[in-house]
Amino acid sequence: MDKIKRDISMEPEMPQGYHIEFVTIRQAVPMHWHNALEILFILNGRAKVVIEQNSYLLDPLDFIVIDSSKTHEIFYGRGNTMGVNLHISMQFIRTFLWNAELISFFGYSGKLEEGQIKPAMDICEKLKDMTCIFVRPSDSARLRTQALVMEILADLIDYFSIPVPYSAMLKKAVPWRR
Repeated sequence: MDKIKRDISMEPEMPQGYHIEFVTIRQAVPMHWHNALEILFILNGRAKVVIEQNSYLLDPLDFIVIDSSKTHEIFYGRGNTMGVNLHISMQFIRTFLWNAELISFFGYSGKLEEGQIKPAMDICEKLKDMTCIFVRPSDSARLRTQALVMEILADLIDYFSIPVPYSAMLKKAVPWRR
C-alpha cells in the first residue's frame, strides 16, 4: 500500500491564517492530508473527491469542506477544471474557537440538510466574490478577501461543524496513529 503523504507545501505560507489558490487542474491530486481545513469550490469542469474512502462528485459551483487531518484525494473529470482552493489553518481557527479540536467540519453542497441550504448558497456566493476580487484586484482586495474568509469560517462553525466523539478526537489530534 502506498504511503499517505502529509502535504505541508502551503502550511508555512499562511501568515494571515489562510491560503487561497485559484487553480486550473489537469491531473489528479494523490492521497494526502494536512493540518488545515480545506474548501474546494469548482468553477467549471468536474471533480471527484475521496475523503477516507467516501466519494463525492462536484459539478460547477459545488463545494466541499475537508476537515483538517482527513486523508483525501481529488480526481478531475475534464482536461482543465478550474476552482478555488481555500485552506484555513487550525491555528487561525483556534484564535476564534478555542475548542477547535473538539469539533469536526464537513460540508458538501451535493447533500445538505434543510438548515444548511441557505448558508451553503451564501458560502458559494462568497467564494464567487473571491474569484471576482482575484480577477479585478483593487487596493482593498486583501481586506475584502480576509473579510470573506472570516464570514465563510463563521458559516462553517455555525452550520457545518459537529462535536467530535472522544475516539475520533484522538485520531484527529494524532492522525498518523490511525
